[in-house]
Amino acid sequence: MKYRYRSMIPAMLTINLLGRIGLRNVLSNQIHTQVNAQKTKIRAFAGYTPTEHDVFICTYAKSGTNWMMQIVSQLARLGQPTEFDHIHDLVPWPEAPMPTIRAKLNDPNTYRSTPTKRRGIKTHLEADYVPYNSAAKYLVVFRDPKDVFVSSYFFGTGILGVTTATFTVADWLKRFFAGNFLFGSWAEHMASYWALRDKPNIKFIQFATLKQQPTATIAEIASFLDLPLTPDQLANVVRQSDFAYMKSIHDKFEPPFPSLGTLFSPPPMLRAGKAGASDSVLTRTQQAQIDAFCQTELQKLGSDFPYPDYFDVVTEAAI
Repeated sequence: MKYRYRSMIPAMLTINLLGRIGLRNVLSNQIHTQVNAQKTKIRAFAGYTPTEHDVFICTYAKSGTNWMMQIVSQLARLGQPTEFDHIHDLVPWPEAPMPTIRAKLNDPNTYRSTPTKRRGIKTHLEADYVPYNSAAKYLVVFRDPKDVFVSSYFFGTGILGVTTATFTVADWLKRFFAGNFLFGSWAEHMASYWALRDKPNIKFIQFATLKQQPTATIAEIASFLDLPLTPDQLANVVRQSDFAYMKSIHDKFEPPFPSLGTLFSPPPMLRAGKAGASDSVLTRTQQAQIDAFCQTELQKLGSDFPYPDYFDVVTEAAI
């Protein structure tokens, strides 16, 4: 059993028991409340001042978080092969729902051990809860919410220990629209960072662009982080952050917390890694509903994020 699960067996057994007696919906609501509680968000970075060592990886859940953690970790090491048991041995996650993250926010060894003195910091929090400092760098990775939804469906049902036959896409979609979605609001997250887009130390990375042009995009990220890489170093980073490579070492990216799935089969953190493939799971009507909902929510928030410029919008007229 992986080291990070050993001390969590009692919690995992308790969670599995709740699932067996039919309290998955109750637990889902509890997870949503805990993860999205304002006091939890405020406490995550309390008292911390970012430094020039910090590269914040700011993502809504299931938007390429592990991918960018791997890229940043490899860039910080100039593409040198790196041995680690789990990605969170290298990358702190201050608001993690379970105290199983080895890399700590205030541990200087997380950056002193790299030749560039850089380290990634993962966060799913909205920008309002992430400390800003002009000395640090911020990478905001965003993904088509239709693809996010599909990825979250398979991951979320794995967390709750339900099969896709008993907890359907329609069931998950109701939660996405209801305001108690397990991972919070996509629109609120996007709007919070888009408002900061003019700051020179914040860079937006579209998941689809990274997928289509990995070498060019990773080179841009390296330049943004002021890390001059040789062609060989860049090639190593690209290779070691390729989906197939990461899939081959998938245990290093497993969820660092218990789930309602079996003790030895955590939900899929690296499932498909595709962009623009939501039609393999969603009907065109459901795709249109997600697009319409997210655009409406952005408008309610007063955000001018140009949704149609980045995502292929499915409208009722196209169905």
